[in-house]
Amino acid sequence: MFLRRLAAFFTDRRGNVGIIFGLTAVPAIGVVGAGIDFARANHERAAMQSMLDSAVLAGVTAAGKEATTAKAFFDAQAAGLNLTDANASFTMGADSTLSGTATGTMETTLLGVMHITTVELGANAAAKVYGAPASSDPASDVGGKVCILLVDPNASQSFLANGGAKITAPDCEIHVRSTANPAAIINGSTDLNVQKICVKGSKVITNGSGKPPVETDCAALDDPYAGKLPTVAVPANCTVSNANYNANGADVDLPSGNYCNVNINGARNVTMRPGLFQNIIFNGSTSIAMAPGLYVFKNSSVVNSGSVMKGTGVSIYFPDANSKIQFNGDVTLNLSAPTGGDYAGVLFFEPTGLSKSSLVFNSTDKSVITGMMYLPSRNVTFNSVSNITAHKVMLVYNTMILNASGWSFSGSDKAIALGSGAGEGDTEVPRRVALVH
Repeated sequence: MFLRRLAAFFTDRRGNVGIIFGLTAVPAIGVVGAGIDFARANHERAAMQSMLDSAVLAGVTAAGKEATTAKAFFDAQAAGLNLTDANASFTMGADSTLSGTATGTMETTLLGVMHITTVELGANAAAKVYGAPASSDPASDVGGKVCILLVDPNASQSFLANGGAKITAPDCEIHVRSTANPAAIINGSTDLNVQKICVKGSKVITNGSGKPPVETDCAALDDPYAGKLPTVAVPANCTVSNANYNANGADVDLPSGNYCNVNINGARNVTMRPGLFQNIIFNGSTSIAMAPGLYVFKNSSVVNSGSVMKGTGVSIYFPDANSKIQFNGDVTLNLSAPTGGDYAGVLFFEPTGLSKSSLVFNSTDKSVITGMMYLPSRNVTFNSVSNITAHKVMLVYNTMILNASGWSFSGSDKAIALGSGAGEGDTEVPRRVALVH
């Protein structure tokens, strides 16, 4: 009896579809699940790779803290991954390459029917700080330079760009150290073509269309020049005082000396030589030629409308917070810093630690300047038609306002090289950072 029933079971074809479906369902679900989970794994790995890339780029510029900075950066974002144990480790090599490895485990969905419950994911990345460019001209490097540094840590609107302001400096960054609310305001109709605007604070107001390259909570650099520029001995006595040069279209040649409370009116050409200049006023459409050397401008001097101030190998020093040159009207500057000596690369400068004061450039049109403007206690304003072309420039101010101004410049030898911790040397050259995986 048993043998007959067993034979009938094997010869009965009823229910074959159900049996076949049951036998094939598991592998079919496994194939579908493999496709779905494979796509999920690719997505998670790509996200992990992107985070790792960003981490090594952030870490490699943190001199002395590369690995810890990269680790903190990755860990802060790892919660956004759908992985159970995302982790990363970083190693800084002797060749300035920061290497990172990330791992994580993704739980599967449909692959579970095939007893595959997890998938291990991994990613690798490396970033390198490159030194001097192949060209002998540091300005030809492709990036990694801070060309504008605003040092006030508490100033509201430390960087204010109003409508019509334009900066063309694609190889440079602007660093704003303020953490005020807001630390910066960028209004509509501005054109800020820079690598990055790095703001230490978290509050920045951007009005109007466009997306300026602002990064908040950014590691804006300290002032590397504080207390490191040469000390200047300011002359105590005036050799010419309370004089009026009423030239009536003639030329005025100022011999070497110290000039105090002097008015120069209607001169066609003025020739200046290094020395002290205190309360000097230039009236009329004057061409002012400055011989190479160090000029100390004390108290308030004024260059009025229509004048041209020019000089090669020139450094201008403001000894205190009350000292300045006021440029009014249609003034053109054509000035370049020395290329050697104690003041190499320095065009305008002042001591550190002065009380805060204002410096306004009004309509300095078609100007060309070369060198560093180190004025860390000045709240600098560039008003309308302040169109300036600057070669190898570095600007260090307390705060800065741009009103309908046009700046076009490249970074100088004094520009701060990212990742170097440098800035104080005359031979420092820009560096760049790149992924190398």
